[in-house]
Amino acid sequence: MRISIDRYVLETLMPDLVGRDRRPVAFALYLYLWTRTAGGGAKSVRVSHQAVADELGVSKSAVQAAVKHLVRR
Repeated sequence: MRISIDRYVLETLMPDLVGRDRRPVAFALYLYLWTRTAGGGAKSVRVSHQAVADELGVSKSAVQAAVKHLVRR
C-alpha cells in the first residue's frame, strides 16, 4: 500500500505540532485519521479512543488530549 501525503502536512503541520506545540501525539493522531479517511478514500471513521491509543502505542488520555488539541487548532 502506498500513501501520498500533501507537502503541507509534512512541511507546515508536522513542525508546528511536534516542534512549537510539542504535541507529537496530535500529529500521529492526525496522520492516523487521515490514512483512514482522505488517504483511505472514506468520508469518516468511527473508532474508540482506546483503539487509537492501542494502535499508536500511547495512552487513552494522550489520545483524548490530542483530539482536544486538534479540535482547538
